Amino acid sequence: MIQREHLLKAIRKKGYMFKRQTERIELYRLKGGTDCVQLRKIALHDNKAAKAILKDAGYSDSEIEDFIAECNTNTH
Repeated sequence: MIQREHLLKAIRKKGYMFKRQTERIELYRLKGGTDCVQLRKIALHDNKAAKAILKDAGYSDSEIEDFIAECNTNTH
């Protein structure tokens, strides 16, 4: 499980800024662009959801695997 704060840091590192929120999600938009990423307002995301979010944010498969491995080792 990946903490929401870690995913938020990763999204912001790619240049995404907060745009708006609904009851269950927050929408982040790429600064100066139209690409968007949705982040659910839950404390923990499973690895599958984290991969999808990071893929939408523009991370490569190897970067995603490294990120998830780092987060999983830091939580234990």
